[in-house]
Amino acid sequence: MATHGTPYGLRAAANGRTPAAGPGQCPVHLALCLLVLVVLLGCAHTPPPPLAAATQAHLGTIGVVAAPVPPEVDYRTPGRGGAGGAAIGAAKGVGLGVLGAAGCFLTYGTALPACGLAVVSPYLAVRYAVDQATEGVSPDTIAASETAITAVFAERIHQAAVQDEVVRVAVAQTGQSLVGLPDEGPRSAAETPRYTHLTAHGIDTVIEITLQRLALQSRTSGRAGGGNLGSISTADLNPYLTLTVTARTRVLRTADGTVLYDHVGEYSGRGATFPDWGANDAQLLRDGLDQLFQEMARAIVAQVFGVAIPPAREPEAPTAPSPEQDRALQAQPSTSDAERPGQEPQDALALYRQGNVVGAEAAFDTRPAARPGDVDLTVWKALALLEQARALKDAGESGERYKPLMRKAYAILHPLGRTQVANPDWRFAMAKAFWLNDRPTRAARNAQTALELRANFAEPHLLLGDIAYDRLLWPAATARTEYDKALAVPDLPAALQAEALYKLGKVAADLDKKPGVAREYWERAVGADPTCRYGIMAQQRLKAAPANAPSSEE
Repeated sequence: MATHGTPYGLRAAANGRTPAAGPGQCPVHLALCLLVLVVLLGCAHTPPPPLAAATQAHLGTIGVVAAPVPPEVDYRTPGRGGAGGAAIGAAKGVGLGVLGAAGCFLTYGTALPACGLAVVSPYLAVRYAVDQATEGVSPDTIAASETAITAVFAERIHQAAVQDEVVRVAVAQTGQSLVGLPDEGPRSAAETPRYTHLTAHGIDTVIEITLQRLALQSRTSGRAGGGNLGSISTADLNPYLTLTVTARTRVLRTADGTVLYDHVGEYSGRGATFPDWGANDAQLLRDGLDQLFQEMARAIVAQVFGVAIPPAREPEAPTAPSPEQDRALQAQPSTSDAERPGQEPQDALALYRQGNVVGAEAAFDTRPAARPGDVDLTVWKALALLEQARALKDAGESGERYKPLMRKAYAILHPLGRTQVANPDWRFAMAKAFWLNDRPTRAARNAQTALELRANFAEPHLLLGDIAYDRLLWPAATARTEYDKALAVPDLPAALQAEALYKLGKVAADLDKKPGVAREYWERAVGADPTCRYGIMAQQRLKAAPANAPSSEE
């Protein structure tokens, strides 16, 4: 079995030696030293008190930084099975026998357990060989899982995910003014920036989060045989590994670089075996990291600001499919790009975009019955639900109004992930669901994947523009770029033209502060499709905007 990375215990041992107790050392002195050591270790794991109310009142605008330093990666691969595993198991048995023989020889036969171990070493060699060959994991599975797990741990999206979550949770729970600072933070573990240069940009305080370690940590003993010397158990060869993240949180005042808060914490999530973590392109690991980052952000905000945060409400994922459902999912035909998209679901979605919600829902409720097993219709039905949720969000409704629709759509989409990971429509629908559930990083990742799977796909560009527009710091350029890319797609339907133009108008009006440019975009949106939802919204904007607004020359 292999261990990757540098475990903290080994690293601590390498930094210095603990002096051995000599014959002249007083037991009281040793006891006092142990007491001091225990106190220091306890303090190292106890977070400092939250920021005082007086300090919080003067934090001003807070920038959240996720340090781009790559974290240490640590995991344990399982024991190999098959012929190679048998050889390893036999070597373990022989090794134990050799140790027993050495102990028996050095004690002149008085260490009976050691002598007995030497006698039974042939049995141990055979038994360990059989156990590891049958209970171990195949080398191909280990290699595939390790490749997928390593790729996920190496992604640079983790820092952005933590930053997004901390900003989202802190804004919702503290009432403080926070912005994300994507291009700041130390570039190495040795660097400790003071962020004084951010004062000129209106940032008064910085919350800096550094991911120090990502690990799949075993909670079981690594000794062969565990509690039974006569065999090797599955738990030893393929242990249950808990996902663990170690992160450092600092709060600094930008005016003088004063550190107001500094704590290193370890956060644990769900557990699974190594092959389970790596299965299906390590999807379980991706989901586990997302969930752990959410929990970690909530813990960080609670620790720093001293606020009680209610449990998160996540999309209600459906239960695992039964064997019959699983076989049905595997048997569903994959629709080729030539056959996609069916005009019927496109028409049904167009009914909703034009405001005919009842007609769209009726179309998606009846057509799947006429075409059972059609994955595209299922995806488009979920998209219709997400469109309804999006309309409520655009109208300023609270999450309590639109998130139930999002969760319903997610429950439809989630089981399809077993067979539809390469379906661009499914990827786009998942991206929209994550965006509506305030998960911009996962939404952006799925939208980008949808674009990789299908060229000239306008909807993901529109969604990426929406995600950029929602970001709290300098989103105008990115949002405008994505909306322009959608508008440049050949043969773009009129309703999507109106949507892109309407949103370009929003960027011009709300972010660029150019009402004349905004008015021109909205006029073009109305001209593209005056009857669709965004054409109607553009007309409403035009009525509210002054007719004598400056032109695009401003």
